[in-house]
Amino acid sequence: MKRKTKKTPSAILTADWHIRGDRPICRTDDYREAMNRKLFFIRDLSEKYNCPILIAGDIGHRPMWPNPLLNSTIEELWGMYIICVLGQHDLPNHRLDYWESSGVGVLSKAL
Repeated sequence: MKRKTKKTPSAILTADWHIRGDRPICRTDDYREAMNRKLFFIRDLSEKYNCPILIAGDIGHRPMWPNPLLNSTIEELWGMYIICVLGQHDLPNHRLDYWESSGVGVLSKAL
């Protein structure tokens, strides 16, 4: 007979956040507020289970981020334990050797 055990996650798996400063044309809601709610939900799960957030690419919608977006994202993600694989939207000219000059490169230094 198998014994049921309560398991806790060892990581939060996620992908394709596509953080952006503008509102997608198809969205009619407060896009930034909706995005923040999702980020805080993921952060709360990570804190509850004391595990890292693994992002499988495309944290940002574009490789270069405007400063206000970088600043607000740093504030929102501050303290999160994040491990990520960069996607094509994160890389300038889709080149891995340019990743440090991207928005995600700045985030990696700040967080």
